[in-house]
Amino acid sequence: MITSHTTRVNAASLGYALCAVVRLSVGGVQDSRVFEILERDNQIVRCLRVTGEICFMLAIVAIDMAELERITVQLANPDTVTTDLIHEVILECPIPSITRDGVSCRG
Repeated sequence: MITSHTTRVNAASLGYALCAVVRLSVGGVQDSRVFEILERDNQIVRCLRVTGEICFMLAIVAIDMAELERITVQLANPDTVTTDLIHEVILECPIPSITRDGVSCRG
């Protein structure tokens, strides 16, 4: 089922020099605060709720370190935030199709 159709734009071409993955651990009652930040900050371009020691993984684009810090500080108090800068995207693919024999394929 197709849920949407999008165009991918290179973040650097729009002035975003930094791309980061942020791992965020919060207490359950603070999920609503995370959702409020997601609604108002459009530089958080992806958010995944995950299992394990962390609760959320976010992809963030920023013009510079000061801007990235502004966003992560909002997320941090009083929670645990780990930020990793993305050096290079090696692979980014659409969801693969499924063949009749159940094996996924590219194309």
